[in-house]
Amino acid sequence: MANKEIEIKLKVKDVGSLLKFLEENGDFKSDKYQRDEYYMPAHRNFIEAQPIKEWLRLRREEGKCSVNYKNWHFNEDGKSYHCDEHETQLHDMDAIKNIFVALNFEPLIVVDKKRKTFMCGDYEVAMDCVEGLGDYVEVEYKGVEDKIDAKEVAEQMRSFIKKTGCEILEQDFLGYPHLLLRQKYNNI
Repeated sequence: MANKEIEIKLKVKDVGSLLKFLEENGDFKSDKYQRDEYYMPAHRNFIEAQPIKEWLRLRREEGKCSVNYKNWHFNEDGKSYHCDEHETQLHDMDAIKNIFVALNFEPLIVVDKKRKTFMCGDYEVAMDCVEGLGDYVEVEYKGVEDKIDAKEVAEQMRSFIKKTGCEILEQDFLGYPHLLLRQKYNNI
């Protein structure tokens, strides 16, 4: 059974006002560095679908490793507010990389970021400084998911960020790996 993840990702001008708000009203969770490596299986070309809807990620953070698969659901406007997500911890990241190589999985892109995370009500708010992209804010809904409208929850999260005084430059519906691939190849 898939886990449903509802989140928004926003390119912001300055996280200062948001950070101040969260320090006063939220619960600090972590401050860490994450290195995400994205892969694609030889039998299925993830990047030929536009927008890219599937990602297979290996993450290393603070001595821990995980593997994650996401399948994004896009609406008729090409926007996504949620995905199916499967994730598990790994004991040995080098071993899974060797398995990927043996199975002819192609490395796509690496995302390096510093992430500061807070909980504020039903929202997990992550302020990301992404190498090559700049500052972003991810807000993920952590409340009860029973029969909620993902788009409505996404709009509520966006309103929450605006109320903190954080200036939103644009909403990203595709993710850091897609943005970095677009920079690298210009045609994705």
